[in-house]
Amino acid sequence: MHLLLSALRAFDAAARKGRFRGAADALGITPTAISYHIRGFEDQLGINLFDHSARNVADGHGQCLVAHVAKSGAYCGRSDIYGAVADAADQ
Repeated sequence: MHLLLSALRAFDAAARKGRFRGAADALGITPTAISYHIRGFEDQLGINLFDHSARNVADGHGQCLVAHVAKSGAYCGRSDIYGAVADAADQ
């Protein structure tokens, strides 16, 4: 599976902010771009990570991934999955 770091970054920001708008503002891109990355990520995984009918709140799968992201980030000494993955890629 080829996963783009931009999709991980969008997921991480959206999960932290709780809304695609907040994630977009934090990353300096449009909410449409966040939605595009999240949809692609969900399509790759074959599951929904957000409840799109409830203003894009992370659902059960999304919350599970958030927990793993936090655990992985802590293991790597990072608070965000994007940074942890980028650090690992530099190794």
